[in-house]
Amino acid sequence: MNRQEELQLLFEKLSSGSLEKMVCDAILKLETNFLDLQKNQWYNTGMDSEGQDLGVYSPSYELRRKRHGLRTDHVTLKFSGKFFASLRLVMKGNSIYIESKGVDYEKYIVQRYGENIYDLSDQQRIKLIPQIVDIVLVLLRNYLKI
Repeated sequence: MNRQEELQLLFEKLSSGSLEKMVCDAILKLETNFLDLQKNQWYNTGMDSEGQDLGVYSPSYELRRKRHGLRTDHVTLKFSGKFFASLRLVMKGNSIYIESKGVDYEKYIVQRYGENIYDLSDQQRIKLIPQIVDIVLVLLRNYLKI
């Protein structure tokens, strides 16, 4: 096989979706890092993936949070910690999603704050890129047997 045929075969392999799968596999390997960034995004900034403020607490809920010694300066999506502990990364096709398993009130959180809570902002995502690239390069070398 000549060099051009090898390159064509490589292009076909990568065009078949295997590169996207490698990126997803890399992200799954970094699940803890990804979820930590997600939780920190909510807790430290009170922002969704689009950089939108999650808002403020109602006066009565703010008072309840204060009695428990919790933050009230912005919405953190954390009260007991059960919601944060229930988060998981799952792969569907060639895409990664965050799911919350084990808390029955997750649907109310999404209803109140929207689906955009489930993803990292660009600022947070950038922090993972070097780690993802390193893993993808290893997977790519193994895949191509380089």
